[in-house]
Amino acid sequence: MTCGSVGSADHPTVGCWAQQDQQHWQPFNVTPEPGSPTPLYLYGLLAIGDELTAAGVGQTGSTVDAATWTARLG
Repeated sequence: MTCGSVGSADHPTVGCWAQQDQQHWQPFNVTPEPGSPTPLYLYGLLAIGDELTAAGVGQTGSTVDAATWTARLG
C-alpha cells in the first residue's frame, strides 16, 4: 500500500492505492469513522497483523492538527 495527497494544495485529500500479488495498483478508499478527523495528509503507515495505523494531518471543522487512524484489514 502507498498513500499520498491528491487534489489541490488548497483542498488536499488522502489518496491510497493497494497492490496484491503484483497486480495493478487499485485505489483504496480512505473513509474516517464518524467523529474522526478527515485525513488531509498521511506521513506514515504501520501494519501489524490485521491492523493498519496511519499517522498524518487531519481536519475537524476548521481545526487542522496531527492525527492517527487505525483500520482493521481483511
